[in-house]
Amino acid sequence: MNCNYKVESFMNPYLSINFSASLFFFIGLIVPSTSQASALVSSATDTFFLSILIASLSLIVLFTCKKNRRLKQALYFSQREEQKIRTDYHWLTESQKVGSVATWEHDLTTGETSWNEHCFRFLGFEPDEIVPNRHLFMALVHPDDRRTIGEKLDGLLMHKQKDRFVHRIFKKDGTLVYLEQVGKVVLADDGQPMRLIGVSTDVTARKTTEIQLLEEQKTMKLILENSPTGIWLQDKNGKLLFVNSAFCQLTGVDEQTFLAVDHYYEIFPEEIAENCMLSDAACMLQNEPHRSRETVICSDGRVHHLDITKIRIRDHNDEIKGLIGMSVDVTDYPPNISMSGS
Repeated sequence: MNCNYKVESFMNPYLSINFSASLFFFIGLIVPSTSQASALVSSATDTFFLSILIASLSLIVLFTCKKNRRLKQALYFSQREEQKIRTDYHWLTESQKVGSVATWEHDLTTGETSWNEHCFRFLGFEPDEIVPNRHLFMALVHPDDRRTIGEKLDGLLMHKQKDRFVHRIFKKDGTLVYLEQVGKVVLADDGQPMRLIGVSTDVTARKTTEIQLLEEQKTMKLILENSPTGIWLQDKNGKLLFVNSAFCQLTGVDEQTFLAVDHYYEIFPEEIAENCMLSDAACMLQNEPHRSRETVICSDGRVHHLDITKIRIRDHNDEIKGLIGMSVDVTDYPPNISMSGS
């Protein structure tokens, strides 16, 4: 019997049925004629049962071949799936190495904690040097951040949602680094928290840059606030975004009032506002600083002459976003002297 032919015939069910029926019919015809010549088969009843036996064996072989084909197909797809899982795991591992991403897991039932290789590396340890656990981790966290982490973890368990936060932690050698944590709760079938899983990223470089920028901004603000020169910042539509103390004292208008209006036209008298708007428009049209002398009614009620320097500013797309202005009161200076150099 040609099993290979029968296996291929499964692709056409009608061919398989016709072939099997023909085979059984042929066997039924041949066997009785052969049995008549045999000394072992002496009656038509024996021949009939022998035919049934052979037909049954044929069916067994037929279905065995079909089952083997299905097993081979299942094995093939299983091997493909296993290879896909191995490939995905390989790329996950490589991406973690390139992106310096660490993963961790905490079993809420057993209390066991597991880290991947990068978790150890982030903290300056070898993977087989320590046994990760929550107490060890919290001992390394900066004292000022321990309470925050505890609150974040409690929030994860309470709300059963993922959360993101940044904290400080000390490495093995005492170096302070910043880690960004993204944590998530894994729930059991009954809806209760079962595990905490998360991803850690070393954001020390980013946080260091942010801190430096904040410090520079504080320094610059101190300079601007204490400068004897009136300084302001406005967008291209005339809305004031910043005014320093000297400018407020000069004009007699407080900072809150300046920042609350949509345009300084609402604060200054019409003629003065129009002159300021003309110099704004001229400034927007040139690359160099624009200088002019303008008059403003100041806090003492007198009209003061101001030497004004305006510089247009652009955003990261090189689009004009506004201007920064600086004013020097030259009312008491001789008419031929200009503090702006014009």
